[in-house]
Amino acid sequence: MPLRVAVTGTAGRLGRAIVAALRRSPNVEVTAGVDVKAGPEVTHVCDLAKSHVETAFDGCDVVVHAAALPGPSRLPPPTLDVALGERLEDANIIGLEDALPADLCINNVASTLRVLDAATAAGATRVVLSSSAFALGWSHDSRRFAPAALPLDDAAGPRPHETYGLSKELGDACGAAYARATGLEVCALRFTNVVKREAFATLPWAYDPRVPLLQWAWCHEDDVAEAHAAAATAPATQIFAEAPERTFQSLIVAAPSTRYAAPTRDLLAKHFGADRAPAFRGNGNDSILDAARAEQS
Repeated sequence: MPLRVAVTGTAGRLGRAIVAALRRSPNVEVTAGVDVKAGPEVTHVCDLAKSHVETAFDGCDVVVHAAALPGPSRLPPPTLDVALGERLEDANIIGLEDALPADLCINNVASTLRVLDAATAAGATRVVLSSSAFALGWSHDSRRFAPAALPLDDAAGPRPHETYGLSKELGDACGAAYARATGLEVCALRFTNVVKREAFATLPWAYDPRVPLLQWAWCHEDDVAEAHAAAATAPATQIFAEAPERTFQSLIVAAPSTRYAAPTRDLLAKHFGADRAPAFRGNGNDSILDAARAEQS
């Protein structure tokens, strides 16, 4: 019997890529695609933030939840310069969401809860959550987040500085709660800023002091899609062997280098000042995020 997998967010680029990655396995059948709008890979049109999905997950073994408002709100927290978001977009550093911060958070958490509820009710045994490394501390202010030491690994707790990162922390916590309560296997993938295939040739970037620290890390879109497929299909012993909880695991997904060619330690001193720069345990242009556990899993 093939592994039956449903995917949410299949009208979007990442959702479609995840479906394609899953279909490369001869032992996987993608049985449903759920999104708020129609598309070639969408079998069920449903706004997961506002209504329960009824039958899309029936008979599924695994649900991959990639539907979300996929980035921070353009509007930063009240204490920050209101123009920071617009400046980041004008510099092509990141695309931001039109949604107000509170609405963005509510949307993402509500959809995750509904997916967990429906997956459990349908008898699925595993849910893969498209989480985000932004939960670790992305900020509109490029110098606001300055951890004591880098790289951050999976033991680093979330420290969100805005409501998108908060929505991902809360979504992961919802997944952990369902795992504890029901035995559902939940794997949350905390991937960082995605570099699209056509933009890969722009790397490495020149250092820009406006780039938030967590965006120094990056990952290729193909690797993100493959990570979701692996999290959906790998044996539980492989995914959860080192998990702090029996059936919940969160994993950082990131490239091994930063998006810069210059040594990371030198850039940290330049960015924060030598007296405030985080201690760096890596070499050369090693990433500020440690994805070793995901690579092993």
